[in-house]
Amino acid sequence: MKLLFAVLSLFSMPLWAAPLQICYEDNEHSPALPKQMVQGVAAYGAHSQTATLAFSLADVPIELHRIPWKRCLHEAAIGKMDGVIGIGWTAQRQQQLAFPLDAQQQPDASLSLMQVDYHIYTHQQQPLSWDGSRLSGVKFGLSAPQGFVVEQKLKQLNALSTLPSGLNAGLELVLNRRLDGYVLAEFVADAQLKQHPKAALIKKLQPPFYQQPLFLAFSLQLAQLQPDVIKQVWLQIPKARDTIAKEVEPLSKPPAQLPEHQPSVNCCR
Repeated sequence: MKLLFAVLSLFSMPLWAAPLQICYEDNEHSPALPKQMVQGVAAYGAHSQTATLAFSLADVPIELHRIPWKRCLHEAAIGKMDGVIGIGWTAQRQQQLAFPLDAQQQPDASLSLMQVDYHIYTHQQQPLSWDGSRLSGVKFGLSAPQGFVVEQKLKQLNALSTLPSGLNAGLELVLNRRLDGYVLAEFVADAQLKQHPKAALIKKLQPPFYQQPLFLAFSLQLAQLQPDVIKQVWLQIPKARDTIAKEVEPLSKPPAQLPEHQPSVNCCR
């Protein structure tokens, strides 16, 4: 009887008793993101700190993996990772991952981790301009982190450079005027330029090149097996977001509704 009880107890254990494997971007494009301990877990950046606290509030154990972005997306899409932190929504990605959706089956910005503005950073003397829809003064092209929405948007505008797109390499090419501009999340760029000796030579173009909320998305396998678990985590995000915002210096704008006219690109951060 004791053996039978032990076996039945084993099968009744929640599938999430083992820590979920959650990934987010490594420091290749975000070297200046601040590290903070959240419930005993080290997390870099407000987006990962918010997600980590949401898991804790939902009483769901996790292990964080900071790995290259493209690898993170791929492993979440095939179920090797249970979830990915800091991803932008697209229709294509919704076929690969589970996002928090509203009643109209659109991404629910109220459950996003943060709202991010992407800007073009260029040399002070570069004649590059951006009016919100068109680029002018392009000679060498612009670059952006690989796999991000802005990279594909540059490609659509026929302005994407094939030169190295790593953050440090990109900024150096901009400073040497071999690259017209580099597109990066405002909070990342501001943190990086704060410690750059030649930051005064870089200017940020207005308006933003792209705006998007970043989400915590899960593998379709986990969403199918444990829909209630991931829903509980998503529902804790607003509380976690407010808590993190009070504890650290604000790094981004508060979440807002998705822009009415999203670019028709199947890509995101």
